[in-house]
Amino acid sequence: MKIGIIGGVSPYAYASFYMKLCDEYRNKYQKYPRILSYSVEVSESQEIEFFTNDLSSETLEHLYDELDKACLIFKQNNISVVTICCNTLSNLFQKVASKYKFDKILTPINAVDEHLKQNNIIAPLLLATSFSVENDLYKGVTKLNDDDQVLVDKFITDKVNNIKSKVDIDNIIKKYSNPNVVLGCTDIVLSDIKCSVNSIDSVECLLDSCLNNMRE
Repeated sequence: MKIGIIGGVSPYAYASFYMKLCDEYRNKYQKYPRILSYSVEVSESQEIEFFTNDLSSETLEHLYDELDKACLIFKQNNISVVTICCNTLSNLFQKVASKYKFDKILTPINAVDEHLKQNNIIAPLLLATSFSVENDLYKGVTKLNDDDQVLVDKFITDKVNNIKSKVDIDNIIKKYSNPNVVLGCTDIVLSDIKCSVNSIDSVECLLDSCLNNMRE
């Protein structure tokens, strides 16, 4: 079974996901998986645009075209299972990939949703980009107030720019007295933050989903 993975947003999160997927697949089948990767071309300014939900029509068109190129390459190479290691672009990817009639289209959003249902977790706190929050990519979650969302966006932007952030994520989480929090951004997951409550890791959920849909 071959799987097509879209990376590039961010490449660090993708690299971490790729290594974990290879390791877990090897543990299960005693060999490494066949993976076809496509890294989308995204400028620094475009990346900031979709983090902060300030997307220009030009950037949206560019992202659509990049995802479409990736899906076309996957289809030409007989890939049946495709995924993207990015929460923020999940719905756009789902829309583009649906045109190509892949057997499975896996996203962090859908993987987390399945995890929440299986574990009967209701209305968890959501940590994600403003784009993900304001466009309701995650359903049935508890959102941060506006001031705290600005801080989370700052934390994510700092991470992308390799700046040590002064934003204390766990202090934000503690304010809401919610026993569960969704880490709905791969760059937040990559930061290895310390959570005082049960955290639902979107990357781990996607990893499980991919492994469950990959056959030897």
